[in-house]
Amino acid sequence: MKYFVIFICIALIFAVIFSALQQSETPIRNSGLKRKQAEILSSSSDKKPIKLTVEVASYGQELSLGLSNRSTLEIGFGMYFELPVRDFRTFWMKDMRFPIDIIWIDRGVIVGIDKNCKIPKDQNKIPTFKSPREVTNVLEVNAGFSDQNKIRVGDQVLIR
Repeated sequence: MKYFVIFICIALIFAVIFSALQQSETPIRNSGLKRKQAEILSSSSDKKPIKLTVEVASYGQELSLGLSNRSTLEIGFGMYFELPVRDFRTFWMKDMRFPIDIIWIDRGVIVGIDKNCKIPKDQNKIPTFKSPREVTNVLEVNAGFSDQNKIRVGDQVLIR
């Protein structure tokens, strides 16, 4: 009887873990995070604003998970991190399944861009990316988004 109870407990734990993994492998539209609209305005006035839908990560597990364990990120979407304190930040690619651009933002202005951040080939050597200076926010988008839209340091980011 004792082994049967242990077996049932282990089976339930695996079922919960499997269910959580299945839910976390969905595109951004199903994550349950709050959505907002973002606009990136060029520092030179020669182009139209770039609009995208972002999910907002603003506390605890949302900030630490980011886009980890997701299979895709839909075109025109991103994840926006509202950081609790203006500071130097380090982001890593743990459990990432697709490459991204990391856009470092300080008080609404882009201060740095790490482009085409690759997924780790070896989970023992997970790449990290550091902000070039203190930041208040970070925007993660699909790799290539920054180049395709000619996003540059000095561009302004508005969240509504």
